[in-house]
Amino acid sequence: MLRRSLAVAAVTGAITTAFLAAPAQAAEPVPAAKAAASWLSTQQPAIPSFGLDHALALVSADVASDKAKALVGAFDSKTALEAYVKDAKTGAYKPGALGKVMLAVEAVGGDVHAFGGTDLEQTLRGLIAQDGKLTGAGTPNDQGLAVLALGKTTGGAPAATVTALATGQCPDGGFGWDWGGANCFSDIDATTLVATALVAQKSPAATKSLDYVEKAQKADGGFADSYSNVENANTTGMAGQLLRSAGRTASADKAAKFLLTLQVGCSAKESERGAIGWNEPAVDDMTAMATAQGVLGLTGEGLIELNAKDDTTAVVGLDCSTKPTPTTPTTKPTNVAKDPLAKTGTSLGVAIAAGAALVGAGAVLVLVNRKRARR
Repeated sequence: MLRRSLAVAAVTGAITTAFLAAPAQAAEPVPAAKAAASWLSTQQPAIPSFGLDHALALVSADVASDKAKALVGAFDSKTALEAYVKDAKTGAYKPGALGKVMLAVEAVGGDVHAFGGTDLEQTLRGLIAQDGKLTGAGTPNDQGLAVLALGKTTGGAPAATVTALATGQCPDGGFGWDWGGANCFSDIDATTLVATALVAQKSPAATKSLDYVEKAQKADGGFADSYSNVENANTTGMAGQLLRSAGRTASADKAAKFLLTLQVGCSAKESERGAIGWNEPAVDDMTAMATAQGVLGLTGEGLIELNAKDDTTAVVGLDCSTKPTPTTPTTKPTNVAKDPLAKTGTSLGVAIAAGAALVGAGAVLVLVNRKRARR
């Protein structure tokens, strides 16, 4: 059922703003974000790599820091790390997966020079080819994750890697699941991750991508993925954190307000309160990943600003001390294909719908028989 709540019980406070120029000044996450992340901390990731997405959300909301460290720590062995960051057949490193692990280690305050028996930074830098493209980067998202991770190091992301990333931009400013060319097809989910990396590096190419993203925003503030055309928490969360980091506050606020309509309120059973549903305020097998990326659009601490210094081990539920406000459906029930997986990570492959060849998540998605998967 496609349903959006007009009110979310016990969720108050203005949406916070984070500035790219001063990530350390990111404001305290609103109660809704803390409640969502706290609910997420009780959930088991569907697959181990999704634990990285969960950890990023917990850091973003400044809660359950012990759980965030544990989720990332699950990869802190040579066996576990290499199973994720190396190709099973060739043994070659996958730069997107390596970048995502490094980003998560950085987020929880870990040591990227001694993780899983590997110097993550040195290994990732070793994949940079002469033209700036990382060896094995099958999609711009793979390159984007690497650029994001390297950008947080003392040495920063080499200018050549940023220039190479921008070469995948389509004429309309978006990015797709391949490296552009004559058949360049922009995808909103692919674009939000890549554009985040471009914003972090203050690339001139970021402006056109931000314009593309803002143009895709619906009147109610939500964003729909490119394949099902259904507004959802994953796409909106990633777009919202990007827009806020880039200083496009009005659009980011609209996205945050939409996300609040998907949050499970006080009228639900206690074990479900605070969760963010994929396209309705309900808990199902997609809710954990919807919450993980939805949180990023609520906190003011996006992928660029992630910082564990202000994190606590506390978990904070919704304040249900007052009578919950009834929710009201605003759209008619509709059967839609939903995405059961994350929308941040490296490319896992493409599921091809009957009669349609979908080329080109990388870095974070699988819509059943329709959309790409992200690790």
